[in-house]
Amino acid sequence: MLPPTILVTRGLRTRRCGFTLVEVLAAAALLSIGLLAVVATSGTAREYHRRAALLSVGRAVAQNRIEKLRSMPVSSLPAQAGTASDPVLPKGNSVVTTVSGYPTADETDLYRVVVRVSWPEGGGTRTITYETLIARK
Repeated sequence: MLPPTILVTRGLRTRRCGFTLVEVLAAAALLSIGLLAVVATSGTAREYHRRAALLSVGRAVAQNRIEKLRSMPVSSLPAQAGTASDPVLPKGNSVVTTVSGYPTADETDLYRVVVRVSWPEGGGTRTITYETLIARK
């Protein structure tokens, strides 16, 4: 039988435990590349979310304007045409309402209403347009 110190030394030589430095560095490099990809896409996802939220708000503003016009007496519709802004949208926005007789300007029983909402976005301007017909009941 061998002395215990030799057994321990012999056991360490034949059995490998843990990782080598090369393996640890390779794993750290792969993990950092993956984390960089996640960070890069999170900024893009945040921008897409902001744009989608503004588009949803713009649609709601246009729809609310049309519903407000539908609830008014038809004779008062032509006076509602004009440009305004909405505090819910970013600064520099505009809500343009156009009211005209349909199919010709002489009609008083049927009106064509166009609501155009625009706001600054990125390097340009995002615009949505809602159009409807409102008839005298």
